[in-house]
Amino acid sequence: MLKWPIIMATCAVSAAVSALAGSGHADEKTQAAALTAQVEKVLATIVTNPEAGKKASIKLVPSDNPADTVKGKFKSLSIESKPAMVRGRSRFQSFSAAAAEVQVDLAKLANENDLGFTSTKSQTVNFVASSEDFNYLLGRGNDSKKMNLKVKFEENKIHVTGNWKLFVFQGPMDLVGSFKIANQDQVHLVVDTLKINDRNAPPSVIRQFQDKLNPLLDTSDFLFSPKLKTVKIDGQRLVLSSD
Repeated sequence: MLKWPIIMATCAVSAAVSALAGSGHADEKTQAAALTAQVEKVLATIVTNPEAGKKASIKLVPSDNPADTVKGKFKSLSIESKPAMVRGRSRFQSFSAAAAEVQVDLAKLANENDLGFTSTKSQTVNFVASSEDFNYLLGRGNDSKKMNLKVKFEENKIHVTGNWKLFVFQGPMDLVGSFKIANQDQVHLVVDTLKINDRNAPPSVIRQFQDKLNPLLDTSDFLFSPKLKTVKIDGQRLVLSSD
């Protein structure tokens, strides 16, 4: 049985679609086309290409029956960008996501102008982060150049040096660590060694540093809320996948 929020959301979307059609009542094909365009528009704000003049590639296939599309059902959805910025905070060398038999959350679309999915038959999400991308992540959006952050991937480890200004930790730092997946939707940095002002940090300080820094990456509000399965270093890239 449909719940009232979903019914109200469907009505809100239908009203918006009718207005877009320029008539008091749009036929189902027009409504389906308008809803498809609305979903594509929101998708284009979630995953963007930070390079000037470039956009993410989006492919959204409506259901064969327009009446199903109006209810938020799509045969498939895919989006890809090289490079990519996801939700304005996570930068990647490349990002791709795909799903089949998608059910869009119409309540979220109508009330928040955001995209969520109540169900998908299958989904895959893959993204690659370069060492430069990690400068952005580790800097928490601050100007990493001012902190002189340098990231290198070495033998399945990450090595970071720089004059960090993060939380209560300030000064020259040297860190070696590795990555692990936590809760299926987060990437954590596990610190092996940490030097602050050329002094080895004790285990208690390392734990405090990890608690402040992690999660390094949270994908819970990415497309499809992907369940991460693999994280590995490939040269100077970190590769993450839900496959």
